[in-house]
Amino acid sequence: ELHFGGFSSAKTELNPYGGGDSMTQDLSRIYTQRKTELDDTVARRKAMKLEKKLNKDGQLDFVEKMDESFAELSQLLRYRKNEPVPKVKTVTKEDEEMVEWEREMKEIMLKPKKRATDRTET
Repeated sequence: ELHFGGFSSAKTELNPYGGGDSMTQDLSRIYTQRKTELDDTVARRKAMKLEKKLNKDGQLDFVEKMDESFAELSQLLRYRKNEPVPKVKTVTKEDEEMVEWEREMKEIMLKPKKRATDRTET
């Protein structure tokens, strides 16, 4: 029985703040209860971690199997073997003019600019 500053009505105790044997029993029960809760939490975390690892391993195995079967699948998708390859785009006159214009613009941009000279008269 805990009391704060009052008198103990039924018995005199050695501890002025209350408690005694029942207090230590309560504390030990609380500590063991807390320890079991922590142990349960650790066990749940380990189980979740293991489940996550197993899922990841299963997914990696699945992807590896898919990669192995991809060669077969790609062969099945190649049904246009004899179709001619599209030709490279021919350069038109307009494209040639654009290339020449871009070259001229680069030359203009790379020309050195005139700088101001030292003036003796103002």
